[in-house]
Amino acid sequence: MDTHLESAARPSACTQMIIVKLVPGTSIKGSSKEASVFREIIQFLESRPGVCRVYWGIELETSNVLHIHVVRERLHAHYDFLASSDYQALKGKLESMMEGDPIIRHAFLLEYTQNCESLGKGAPFTGTAIYVDTDRAWDYAWQLWATIVPKVKGCMGVAGGYIVEPIDGHKRCFIAWVGWNSTEEHAEYHHTQHWRDRQAILRQGHKGYREYCHVVFDNSQPPPKSSL
Repeated sequence: MDTHLESAARPSACTQMIIVKLVPGTSIKGSSKEASVFREIIQFLESRPGVCRVYWGIELETSNVLHIHVVRERLHAHYDFLASSDYQALKGKLESMMEGDPIIRHAFLLEYTQNCESLGKGAPFTGTAIYVDTDRAWDYAWQLWATIVPKVKGCMGVAGGYIVEPIDGHKRCFIAWVGWNSTEEHAEYHHTQHWRDRQAILRQGHKGYREYCHVVFDNSQPPPKSSL
């Protein structure tokens, strides 16, 4: 494992982030056939060995992009899943509703605020971005930012962590997840003097960001508990 992952403060659990581009017009809610299949997919994921939690949502800006997050205690448990027939079964279930192959990433996500609601825990909208080629200055910048933005009106928690895989050839990539009560409050903040006075913090220690969007994580649940 990369040394930056070992040295960064992080929880032991690891999140597998599955990004699926849905066929336009596909609805995973309600009584549609696709919604029924999707419920089966979630139940399937929840029943896999070692799964601690599953949560999912749709991108606000690109309504046919689905994010499924599966939390397991160990990174290698995710690798074991990807190498198993279970993963092929998952792709088979998704086949009728997705375009291309899913994007699979892994990250050690840390909640930087108490009662954080950003990771599918209550925030109506979660803003996200990936900062690429970060260095030690970014570690300090993000830790500082995580003490500032929670005080902003509408913020509902700060989380983030390092992605294991390179992103488009970039290494040491950090994904941020910040919960918001509304996208309007998030946008309004970027027009305040408070933001203008502090935005330089987020410019430190990286070579740009990408995949900025908001995800509506309105579904989340742990796997069913065994009665044994």
